[in-house]
Amino acid sequence: MAVINLVEVCTCSALSSEFEPIDKRSLFCDLDDNVIIWVKIEKVKEDSRIKMEWYNPSRVMVFSIDLSLKKTPSSRPFRYFWGFMELKLLNFLECEKYGVWSFIVKPFNLKKEFRIVNSVCYDYSKKFIKTNFISIRR
Repeated sequence: MAVINLVEVCTCSALSSEFEPIDKRSLFCDLDDNVIIWVKIEKVKEDSRIKMEWYNPSRVMVFSIDLSLKKTPSSRPFRYFWGFMELKLLNFLECEKYGVWSFIVKPFNLKKEFRIVNSVCYDYSKKFIKTNFISIRR
């Protein structure tokens, strides 16, 4: 029997005043403000722990977030939590910055990916990434 039910996981660029995701997407540019990993869970049946691990394109863990969750009352069964990275911090990372990033949400072992591209290589009018020989549609 699951202790926590996972309802939704997404990446987005912002949150509403009600902490709902705005602009859900998996392609981000270094000119964006944030990449946000947003998670909705329900029915936390006992005190639990959730961990989010962020991996750069070289598959090296850049950081992790560890949360303690209390049992949810039946009157408010849903919980939201999120982790975010300010993209201006990319300039300070000494690792591969552009490409496919991934994150894992534990204990679900759910893995999702998102892409960060260099704005110099992004054609906003056509919404595709210009690489040496490949174009990737958004």
